Amino acid sequence: MSGSPTQAQQQQQQQQQQQQQQEQQQQQQQQQQQEHQQQQQQQEQQQQQQQQQQQQEDFDIDRYMRWFRRRLRLFSAWSISSKTTKGLLQCICEETRDRRNMPLLLISDTGDVLNDLTLQQQQQQQQQQQQQQQQQQQQQQQQAAKQQNAF
Repeated sequence: MSGSPTQAQQQQQQQQQQQQQQEQQQQQQQQQQQEHQQQQQQQEQQQQQQQQQQQQEDFDIDRYMRWFRRRLRLFSAWSISSKTTKGLLQCICEETRDRRNMPLLLISDTGDVLNDLTLQQQQQQQQQQQQQQQQQQQQQQQQAAKQQNAF
């Protein structure tokens, strides 16, 4: 009789251990799912940014091609095909083609600074760094919370 309660206790302990293992496995699966979702969101954001950049580049090219064709028509009596325009565009340096490669500093006749791209770039970099730091802090807080929940 004295042997049967110990077996029952052992069975209870084994069941408790199995339950704990199952709970740990479930928590790990949830963490993996959350990490996977975060990775997917980051990939989607990167893809959207790339698409937006590509669309902006296409828009800039198209806009410049239209402008360039109008200018060439002023000086020519024949119609200009898109192949001719593209060939002529290749002869022109990129700085004059691309709206995004503007001068770094624009100063008016009176000496006032109209546009300072270096300052804007520095501000953008600072904002990006702040956002990255905030994300890192959030991740650290989440990890700390997960570790506390595990104990």
